[in-house]
Amino acid sequence: MAWLNAWLDERNHISNVDTLDEFPLIALCEGLIRSSPVAGIPLWRKLNDARDRGIIKNPRITLLPVEAPACAAGDEGRLEALDLCTTDNVLLDMARAAIQHGQSSWLEATIRDDEASGDAARIARAYTLLGFCDLTPAFEKIWTEFEARKPRTGWLAEVYATGSDHYRRNRWAREWYRRYLHAAEQATAFAAHEVLAKTIDGRGNLWIKGKDIELLTTPVGRHWDTNLTVLNQAIKSRSETLQDKLYGARIMRQTQSPWL
Repeated sequence: MAWLNAWLDERNHISNVDTLDEFPLIALCEGLIRSSPVAGIPLWRKLNDARDRGIIKNPRITLLPVEAPACAAGDEGRLEALDLCTTDNVLLDMARAAIQHGQSSWLEATIRDDEASGDAARIARAYTLLGFCDLTPAFEKIWTEFEARKPRTGWLAEVYATGSDHYRRNRWAREWYRRYLHAAEQATAFAAHEVLAKTIDGRGNLWIKGKDIELLTTPVGRHWDTNLTVLNQAIKSRSETLQDKLYGARIMRQTQSPWL
């Protein structure tokens, strides 16, 4: 590892082209973050700088630190990555990835820290992040705590309400998925699938299980396979909607920065 650290230290300049997935530095960075965050996070920072300097904007780079194990270097990288989340869609991806990679405790602590900071932007981020979490007793507890002291008027009240709506949306999606799996009749299952497609977002990857689908009766299972594109398109459409917003407010998708 010593030789690799020395080699990485010498890489003071990384080309913007090197941030493409087809080039090896992304895979190297991902592997280092998972196995040795002390070495991986500095490389991630260099890749971030290289991405910001050029026209190639690989979105994968932002969330790489989420994959780090629980440690000081990993937590520091995750907080830096969180500060780079500039749309609701990326915040959703951050929350989902943290849960997926076993970092729910970090996510819970970060949400609590943001809410207690007294800074309006961080409080808004806490409400939004919490809204993009999955249903667990820990996140339910945080909602109960926040509900007791939520803002009643103003912008933060709107952000809180929007975050709550996001959270309920995932609850509905989970419920309609459950109804689909346990429907007594085909028509009931097909109807549940229609509503599922209206409520699902990227968090569906956390709770849709292949083993559940394998247990379905033949017609319903065939219906699921045939309509996978419907759910994928629904998730994509939801992501595109969130890409134009931050804390529920519409933002500019593109600017001429840093040239103008």
